[in-house]
Amino acid sequence: MSPPISGTLWREVCAGGHVIDNEYVPAGYDVGVNPYAVHHNEDCFPDSFTFKPERWIPSADNPEKDIERARRAFSVYSIGSRACAGRNMAYTELGDSIARTMWYSDFRRPEGPLGVVGAGAEGSREGRHRVKEFQLMEHLTCSHDGPFLQFCGRKGLTDELFHDRRAPPASF
Repeated sequence: MSPPISGTLWREVCAGGHVIDNEYVPAGYDVGVNPYAVHHNEDCFPDSFTFKPERWIPSADNPEKDIERARRAFSVYSIGSRACAGRNMAYTELGDSIARTMWYSDFRRPEGPLGVVGAGAEGSREGRHRVKEFQLMEHLTCSHDGPFLQFCGRKGLTDELFHDRRAPPASF
């Protein structure tokens, strides 16, 4: 698991300064919150290094207040006046792309070396040791190697996509 960005979203403190966490910060200073740190804050995202899509679904073990706290902390598109103008379009396009991919394809992680490209490694230095966390190289937006996936068309559905073009393999 890796957040989509790891770079800090910097802001300059306005005239008059500002109090943050009971500390005065003078005007002109740059302050920021790192999304990687927020998205791994156990107060907002319990068991934050584990893929748990159910964390966004209300249940007896996951009350609405916990989901709302996670929603408020999820800030990959920034917030306020500098929030990404394309956020809603990105969510729409991503949702549609993911839904179509999941509907029309079966997929899996490849076996062998390609199946672990970008993953952390046990025994690596702190921050690089989580096997299920893709390793990020920070440059405002993240760069990383992998993951690689293999796709094949689902029987009976690929005809809708590939009318007279060559269809992808029908099975693994």
